[in-house]
Amino acid sequence: MSKLLLLSIIIMMVVIPVKASKAKNPLVGARRALGGYLAYCFFYWIAVVYVYFFLIVGRDPTELLSHTVHD
Repeated sequence: MSKLLLLSIIIMMVVIPVKASKAKNPLVGARRALGGYLAYCFFYWIAVVYVYFFLIVGRDPTELLSHTVHD
């Protein structure tokens, strides 16, 4: 699983800028790159927190949070 996550980060670092560089306007390309990066981070967060902990580990993500910070 960790290899897959690392590979997805490496692919993201190459694919998003390459796709954004095809825009004719540099501002549009920067917006596409930022939007793609934010979308990737959001879906990566969902994958790590929910998919990994619920399906693979079988634990609730809130169990892993420190209770002293949230009390």
